[in-house]
Amino acid sequence: MKKIKKLIVAVLAMAMVIGCLAVQASAAEAYYVAGQESLCGVDWNPGAEQNKMTANGNGTYSKVFSNVEPGTYNFKVTDGTWSNSWGKNGSNYDFAVTTKCDVTITFNKDTKEITVTGAGVGAATLTVEKIIIAGTANICGEAYKENLATNQMTANGKVYTKTYTGLAKGDYEIKFCANGSWDNNWGGTFETSGVVADAEHNGDNIAFGITYTEATVEVKLDLTNYDHSTKQGAKFTITITDTSDNNAGGDDTPAGGDDTPAGGDD
Repeated sequence: MKKIKKLIVAVLAMAMVIGCLAVQASAAEAYYVAGQESLCGVDWNPGAEQNKMTANGNGTYSKVFSNVEPGTYNFKVTDGTWSNSWGKNGSNYDFAVTTKCDVTITFNKDTKEITVTGAGVGAATLTVEKIIIAGTANICGEAYKENLATNQMTANGKVYTKTYTGLAKGDYEIKFCANGSWDNNWGGTFETSGVVADAEHNGDNIAFGITYTEATVEVKLDLTNYDHSTKQGAKFTITITDTSDNNAGGDDTPAGGDDTPAGGDD
């Protein structure tokens, strides 16, 4: 009898362990839609319970948003945190609604594929009306204001430029915001002054440093070859010119000219 009781206790203990593992596995398999407040009800919350996706039993999860108004929307699928999130081509997933409808977002946990369906759902397009630079206060005046008029770039076709003068030695960060919104922005990796680099859609802040006492910084964003369906093709350039007192001649050239002493070529 004692052996039977011990066996029963062991079986119950094993069942509890299995049950706990099942609960943990279930919790690990939770997925959420995080996006604009106009779609999700809360603004970019990675684990809002109201946006938890429903398991379909075949490795996919879905979330239905009812009566979505016409407009353009951005979102990502998360595991409840920003540590693991998925979109499209390394960026947010965006789509357009042309007529009011229910929108179903489906996520495949194995392939990480996302699909968006609905009677009025179509591909998102991007019409750029203006580009605003948003960044640290030491260059933009106010920190990360996506629609500050003083940071609007000058457009020449699909090439946008902005020049900042009198910048002090230090570290800076910027991003480019389309139409004064964070919905479509570009970041990237600064290599060196004057070198063209990829502008990454919704990428990391562009960080660069000034080593001069005072400098002029020209910023350029080139959208000539940008394809919004792939989020590829945008380029940026940051050119830093030394304008400090010990280099009144500009660039990296001493005020007296090139590297030749003022007295001649000896």
